[in-house]
Formats: sequence, structure tokens, C-alpha cells
Amino acid sequence: MEIGRKNLEINFECRGIGVDRMKRRLVRGIKVVLWIGVAVTLFGVFVGGFHRGFPMKGGARVQSTMIQLQTLEMKLKFYQQNTGAYPMEYQGLRALYERPVVLGDDSEWVPLLMRFPVVDGWGKEIRYEVLEDQLALSSAGPDGKFETLDDLQHQFSVRNMVGP
Repeated sequence: MEIGRKNLEINFECRGIGVDRMKRRLVRGIKVVLWIGVAVTLFGVFVGGFHRGFPMKGGARVQSTMIQLQTLEMKLKFYQQNTGAYPMEYQGLRALYERPVVLGDDSEWVPLLMRFPVVDGWGKEIRYEVLEDQLALSSAGPDGKFETLDDLQHQFSVRNMVGP
């Protein structure tokens, strides 16, 4: 083993390159390749360039929109606990932003949304629908059109559909 290393050092030194210098170059090259790989991966994830073939199924915008739909479900359930009913379809998500009439002027109210309308990851308004015993929150998805294959939808069961 020692003899092989000695021969290797001699070969490198004969070419004018020291073993330590060669090791440093190799490590630097590996670091550069790794950083390029990380940069390309992050670019693809954040920009969404890999959304058709990447396992993230649409990238960060899809994930953030799905999280937003689930958060809206929690806010709607909180609204129902405070008012006794879910918003009617004509009220939509605006009910989470404006003071409910059923509370009156003497009750304390904190808006559940900081701004209205509520938009998805592509800047399009989220749709609120009342179904028989469910509520549906929908995003038009990347193409910006409802009733297409890329729409994102979140449905949840409700018990009390009586509106104010």
C-alpha cells in the first residue's frame, strides 16, 4: 500500500502537480457540481418548471393553494362555531371578511380574512360552493379556467347548513 502511494506521488510530482494540490482540485470540482445541482433543483421547484414531470404535481403553487384551501376550511368551521351556520353560497368567502349580521353590533368580531377576494397561487379568485351536505372550495388551477382537468378542489362535510 505504501509503495503504491509513493509511486503515485512520484508520478504526480513528475508532471509538476502535487498530491495535495490534486486533492484540493478534486474536492473543489465535486463542490461545484453539487452546488450546480442544488441551484438547478431549487430553480425548478420555485419556478415550477418541472411541474409536468416532477413528482410535486404542479410545484409550489399547487401546494400553497391546497394549504390555503385547507386553511379556509378551518376558518369556515370557526365562522360556523361563532355564528351558528356556514355562509350561504351568495355570501361566499366575503362572509369571512365582513361582520356577520347575526352577531349584531354589541358582539365582538374579528375578521377571519385580512383581504378579499381570496386568490390562489396563480392570482385567480377561489370559488366557494354549497353542495347538499358539503362545502367545496375550488381553484381554477394553472390555466385559470374552472371546469378543466387541472382544477384544484377541496370538499368537506358540514352538519349545519342553515344560513343567517
